[in-house]
Amino acid sequence: MDGVGARADRVLARLRAVGGDVVVFSHGHLTRVLAARWLVLPAGHARYFLCSAGALGILGHEHNNPDEPAIKLWNDTGHLG
Repeated sequence: MDGVGARADRVLARLRAVGGDVVVFSHGHLTRVLAARWLVLPAGHARYFLCSAGALGILGHEHNNPDEPAIKLWNDTGHLG
């Protein structure tokens, strides 16, 4: 799990460097690890984030403060019909 966590950290560093909104497509396992690492949780905590196939999620910040990572939307499958 440490290797996937390190990969997620590298992805998040690149995304933060963009400085704006970014769309990322990923398989469920990495998506879950990205969410955990976004919240500064250990990669192993990804198991607490269910992620259905084709689901949408939005990572953001509380009060638009970059020091307060938050999940704005998670596991939304409403668009799948």
